[in-house]
Amino acid sequence: MIRPVLLRACALGSALIAADAAFGQAPPPSHFCGGFGGSGTPVVKPIIESQLKFDRSNPGFDCQTWQAFIFLNWPALPGKRGVPNPNAKFGAPGTTVWETYKTLEQTFLPNGDDPGPWDPGSVLSAAVPRSFGAHVAAGSLRALSRRSKISREVIADLGRGDVDPDILRDITQAFGGVLYDQNKLPVYYEIAMNEDQYNYIWKNHLYNADKQLSFAQGNTIMLPGGVTTYGKVGAIELKAAWKILSPAEIRSGKFHTAQAIVIGTWAPIRPVTVGLVGLHIFQMLEATNQGVWATFAQVDNAPFQNDIRKGPYNFNDPSCLSCSINDESTDPTQVVQMFADDPSADNVNKNMKILIQQANPASVWQYYKLIDVQWPENPIDLSTLPVPALQPLPLDTPNTQTLMNPVLETFMQYQGTSCTGCHTIARVSSHQSNATNRTPPPQNASSYSFMFGYARAQKPR
Repeated sequence: MIRPVLLRACALGSALIAADAAFGQAPPPSHFCGGFGGSGTPVVKPIIESQLKFDRSNPGFDCQTWQAFIFLNWPALPGKRGVPNPNAKFGAPGTTVWETYKTLEQTFLPNGDDPGPWDPGSVLSAAVPRSFGAHVAAGSLRALSRRSKISREVIADLGRGDVDPDILRDITQAFGGVLYDQNKLPVYYEIAMNEDQYNYIWKNHLYNADKQLSFAQGNTIMLPGGVTTYGKVGAIELKAAWKILSPAEIRSGKFHTAQAIVIGTWAPIRPVTVGLVGLHIFQMLEATNQGVWATFAQVDNAPFQNDIRKGPYNFNDPSCLSCSINDESTDPTQVVQMFADDPSADNVNKNMKILIQQANPASVWQYYKLIDVQWPENPIDLSTLPVPALQPLPLDTPNTQTLMNPVLETFMQYQGTSCTGCHTIARVSSHQSNATNRTPPPQNASSYSFMFGYARAQKPR
């Protein structure tokens, strides 16, 4: 009896061969995800997995996160939050699935108020002009103001607690500086979450600092993995890096673009065209417990150390031999990627580029790459920790001790620095209604997500 997965693999292979004849490219090998006939390869379709589909290996997780990347960046169905348009092509212009997700600012409101269920339009910051509100709420217009992944306020709050000074210094370096592109314009960041993560926060009232601490005292904050009552794919948190594009960069066709308003920079506020240059994806897969971290980048961002070529690069001028490297005090920032892409990720990238080109030769996503994935080799079930669970959470045994993105962690590219390593110290908010004289702040862990630190308590009205 022929297994269904093999039938699907054969059907996919036939489709690729047909596409190759038209496109003039050899098909990628059927085993580049690490498996030989068992796990198949990613498909350029809006599909996302709730559990590990591919091999439990570096190339297997590379393929797993590429499949998630395709789904998250698929054109969204208009009027539906988080739903892909099945009739669109991968790389067609317009709002992507993840861009319709709720942002951090739409979830953790200034007064700790209830942000409401997933589908209705979001309550927006007063900084967003009313004329742009509906577009920002729907995700068709980005509202950007953040020049770092983590605010200085959260960094300062971490410093008040019992945090390893070396880790805190790395976080400060990573998120305290501003990255400038070659046009001397700053990069802007935003943080978003899928429906599963939002539902977990909303249904447990974790958007409110008082209720969040109360919950954490009697329960371990543990973002859902796999299929749960909160959703069908597990929690997903994304951190995106955007640069304002020049007319030439817009014409290049090498960036996923969006319209954005930049808060606090220009008056009056006006839309500009921005290009995606970096994307972190964190997903709680079933049975991973600590989650899987993947980081993607636009291919022209920066050269590798000791391999600086002609360019052009988005964040490096090869002709400037005296420029200080990865220095947060310079404008523009002369960025160098200090660690090469993981070899298995590099191989998967080459094959994914072929699949993307075959599906849509004009797709901008052929100009993006996976740098690496960090996954737990021996995941620890957070539900087994004593309650209340305090930070730092267990680091366990990640497949790699070093993972960073040159446009998201520009100033902390050091051996032994990684996503999981920093996020073990993530904890609940310290902004409770009675927190004026609280020292140190609450040490309750928050499922490897710094997002919870943005919650506020309700003020008397």
